[in-house]
Amino acid sequence: MVYNGSDEWKIKTTLGEMIKGYGDLPEDVNDIVENIEKTYPEGSEVVMTLAEQLREEGKLKGIEEGKQEGLEEGQTKALSKSAIRLLTKKFGKLSEETKSKIEKLDSITLEIIIDQIFEYKTLDDAKKYFD
Repeated sequence: MVYNGSDEWKIKTTLGEMIKGYGDLPEDVNDIVENIEKTYPEGSEVVMTLAEQLREEGKLKGIEEGKQEGLEEGQTKALSKSAIRLLTKKFGKLSEETKSKIEKLDSITLEIIIDQIFEYKTLDDAKKYFD
């Protein structure tokens, strides 16, 4: 099947309307691509270009989400190291069990522990967040 300029415009318009119907791109962009390929099984250049673009967008979105997760994980690890270091300075050597519990905390809880470090009279005051 050969498409002329007018047909190509109709395909682009139809494909654009199909994609708008999906709203935000779903987790698996391949679903959209499969629907497009079923609608236009001949595989015109327009369809292939759109399929490639959607796959690339999905790939880029995945990379961005991975970077964000990595940043958050790094931030949490840095906060747990700071909390352990500050609690050790204030109360002396911490047990491995206590350190392990602190390392498993989320960033919000770690920030609370660090922010309140000067208010703690004993290590038990901080343990309420991880015991």
